Amino acid sequence: MNELVFTLQILCIVFFLIVCTKIGKGALTGIIVIQMICANLFILKQINLFGMHVTTCDMYAIGAILGMNILQEYYGKQATHKCLLYSFICLFFFAIMSRFHTLYIPNIYDYTHQSYQNIISRMPRIFFASIFVFFITQMLDIKLFGFLKQRFVSLNLTIRILGSIVFIQFLDSAFFSFLGLYGLVHNLRHVILVSFIIKLIVIAFSVPFVPLLQRWIPKEKTTHDLF
Repeated sequence: MNELVFTLQILCIVFFLIVCTKIGKGALTGIIVIQMICANLFILKQINLFGMHVTTCDMYAIGAILGMNILQEYYGKQATHKCLLYSFICLFFFAIMSRFHTLYIPNIYDYTHQSYQNIISRMPRIFFASIFVFFITQMLDIKLFGFLKQRFVSLNLTIRILGSIVFIQFLDSAFFSFLGLYGLVHNLRHVILVSFIIKLIVIAFSVPFVPLLQRWIPKEKTTHDLF
């Protein structure tokens, strides 16, 4: 059952990335920011997937990286840097506001406070580690994708995105596991390996849709937003 949900979720993420690319730069930037918030909010839920113990956040992280590469391909490096700044600000805002949310004293009719408390109280270390790793890996991704775009002009977009995402996601898995999970899990190397394998599966499902995006939305038609 989880594998079916996993497949449908990836298809849904890719669909919205394509739609937002069609709408314009603002929509694509927005969906990237939302996915980064989702990746941090849903990281604590653990599931069994393809016989491995994983969290449910990797799909959003891959979706955000894929969106950033699409944004850079269609709108340039400056738009990608702005998106990175927006993501950082929104993630930081969400972290602070979620903490404020748990400081309110619930009344006798409330039944959700403990649920929020259970999730948010465990998030500070993970959340700020995630923000730091996200910022570093996104900067590296922008540099690497830009390098591949300039140095290997003959390579199509799919290969450039694939090469960039695979390398960056390995670094993301390693950095985040050390900063956010060191001392909290039994076997850190196993966590890094499993996380990277799941990300490779997500990449294998999502990146093949890039040629469809190129055919449906030529670069010369993205100079103006749809709305």
